[in-house]
Amino acid sequence: MDKEEKKRFEKQRQRVVSYQRKVLEQLEKEPTVEVIFQNLEDPVDVEFTYQNVKRYVLRHGKPIELPVSVIKHLSSLKYPVYQYEVDAQTGQLRPSPQVAEYRNRFAFMPTNVNSLVEQQLEQREA
Repeated sequence: MDKEEKKRFEKQRQRVVSYQRKVLEQLEKEPTVEVIFQNLEDPVDVEFTYQNVKRYVLRHGKPIELPVSVIKHLSSLKYPVYQYEVDAQTGQLRPSPQVAEYRNRFAFMPTNVNSLVEQQLEQREA
């Protein structure tokens, strides 16, 4: 690597580190909610890193305290369910390329709704 490449590499690394610090600070300031995590697709534990900054381990059926943005992100993840068509000649069901619906991969049930309402009221007052 020549000097010019090293400078560009270092600038890029600094931008990434700065972005990661900023996201981590926002996550720490953000209100959290205690929820019971459910994996609707397959009842197993899920490990993931949110925005390449913070790692989470979610255990199916167990309570966990998560920032609201993480809950919103995971709640937005869906998978397609395809339609089936009846073959006119054989009467058998055949998969169709059309999507019948989209189903959520994960669900979150708040363990204490009162704490969530109190947090929202505190945010409005601030």
